[in-house]
Amino acid sequence: MEAIILNDGTEWKPSQALFAEYVRLYPNVDVKQQFNEMRGWCLSNQTKRKTRRGVKRFVNGWLAREQDRASSYGVKRQVDAKKVNGFSGFPQRSYDMESLEAQLLGTQKTCAKDTEVKGGI
Repeated sequence: MEAIILNDGTEWKPSQALFAEYVRLYPNVDVKQQFNEMRGWCLSNQTKRKTRRGVKRFVNGWLAREQDRASSYGVKRQVDAKKVNGFSGFPQRSYDMESLEAQLLGTQKTCAKDTEVKGGI
């Protein structure tokens, strides 16, 4: 588990008991991965790093938001082979556009022939 960099340049790591509590409180979150992401956020946002006093609130808020996101997906968030649509969280479908176009054009030709036959009677 990565330590979180604080605004004074020191690092903060939760105790094993606190880390276990985070895992228990946020069952749909990969807590270890989120600590890696929090560290990365702190590296990229030096002016927004947290104080020793406020770091636990920061961690709790981060994990709570991640829990809410994971709940909306209905499963633990994991990187896998499925493509997820960023707007809805549903797996994206892939279509064979050529096949669909051929079906559509075939339907239109059949309709055109039916119209000609009916119009000619």
